[in-house]
Amino acid sequence: ANLAVHADNKRLIAERGALPPLILLASKASVPVRIEAVAALANLAVNDENEASIGEAGGIPPILASASLDATELQAQCARALRNLSVHPANQAAIREGGGMRVLEALMRSKVERVRTQSGKAMQNMRTGEAAA
Repeated sequence: ANLAVHADNKRLIAERGALPPLILLASKASVPVRIEAVAALANLAVNDENEASIGEAGGIPPILASASLDATELQAQCARALRNLSVHPANQAAIREGGGMRVLEALMRSKVERVRTQSGKAMQNMRTGEAAA
């Protein structure tokens, strides 16, 4: 996840084929591994090309599913990933179609401030997208 923080690495990681394995880990791995995979996807999504590529590669459904697990750090990373991914209009549609509004509403009721903050910012992105549509 940390390599994906550096701007120069964001596109290189995606170009080298890391998105599909990260998406698979986000959907089928243990909670600690999911946390790292979703964190990496969240970091990579702070790049316009990667943001679109993650959505196109099917990255949103596993993040939504992982956000529903009872694991605070995983929920925080999922909320952050959804915040970063929800800037892109196609991802907004995928989030809505995948039941993401209900997921974000549930995350906004978290006892953990970081989860509430990130999910709130994702909801703001989603509302901005509704106004533009």
